[in-house]
Amino acid sequence: IEGEGYTFRQAVEDLDKLRQQLNINKWVVCGYSYGGALAQYYTITYPEHTAGMVLVGATPLIGADLPNGSRQQMFITKNERKRIGEIYDLYRKGLINDLQLMYNKEVNGDWKRQNYYKPSYEEIVRKSLYEWSYDEIFKQKVGWGYKQYSFKEILVDCPIPTLMCEGKWDLTWVEEKRAIFRQSQPLAQFILFEHAGHTIFSEQPELFFAKLRDFTENLEELPEVRIEDWKKRIYPIINSQEAFFHRENQFIRIVETEGLASGVAFYNSFKKEHPNEKLFSEDNMNNLGYFFWKKNDNISAAQVFLINLKEYPDSAIILENLGDTYANMKDKTKAEEYYLKSLEIDPNNTGVKNSLQKLNDN
Repeated sequence: IEGEGYTFRQAVEDLDKLRQQLNINKWVVCGYSYGGALAQYYTITYPEHTAGMVLVGATPLIGADLPNGSRQQMFITKNERKRIGEIYDLYRKGLINDLQLMYNKEVNGDWKRQNYYKPSYEEIVRKSLYEWSYDEIFKQKVGWGYKQYSFKEILVDCPIPTLMCEGKWDLTWVEEKRAIFRQSQPLAQFILFEHAGHTIFSEQPELFFAKLRDFTENLEELPEVRIEDWKKRIYPIINSQEAFFHRENQFIRIVETEGLASGVAFYNSFKKEHPNEKLFSEDNMNNLGYFFWKKNDNISAAQVFLINLKEYPDSAIILENLGDTYANMKDKTKAEEYYLKSLEIDPNNTGVKNSLQKLNDN
């Protein structure tokens, strides 16, 4: 999309350009995790070119219907959490890079978050090298912002044949995720893999590929009128969401190209004209703050998080981020203030409790 850089919609357009380059009229779109979100968006945008959709441990874009949180800490021991926290501290201080972060936290127990079986050291090294290897700006702009889309009212009557694959021990989300996601797409076929976490295809490969083969070999052609009727119903819904993310992307582009001061001026002007509208999503603004963290620019990070807090005043995550930022700046009073406010909203956050303890020990 001309002039917009990385966006969730741009990823959809890139995927369709690949389809065109391969001279394929219709294909089956299979997506895992974030790729599952992308597969859903692609199917919504280009249903006439989608013969089927396969969702593997897919991110459910269904808005507030899915409770926040996950079960990823369920099997990680207290000592492992402590060690992983120390590794993250080194990362935030810029003392280790992304690759070192990924490898060291995995071998220190973090592998339990998304795996049913313990991966081999080879698999951990491969994951560290390649799974999270992408342009930093992509992570900043797409890696979190895409979760703000909601397809709940769109996919409820999706005519495209869909296979939904979920691992029983996928701890990425709350336990209710499977049922809620399944209800959001009631026409989809559903398979629960009893001995798999997030990576179903590697933990139960024989069953997964057998089901995938059976699904793709039994697809039937849909009448064009059914697809067109669905497009007419859903496009007003998706268009309003895309308008919001276009504004958000415009704001982030200004920060990237002209600096934070220009971005703040744009924000203030927007709020003056549209006091009841949001310019950005909470997650994407947090990610902008993390971007400044990595540049060791805590002053800019604090400014970003404070603006975010204006828009989302009940967010425990933003308050935690402000606590971390002021701790980095050695401002113990403000760090403690924001950590305590975060715990008022989320009293079970062990990460904040550990940060507060560490602050008081120093």
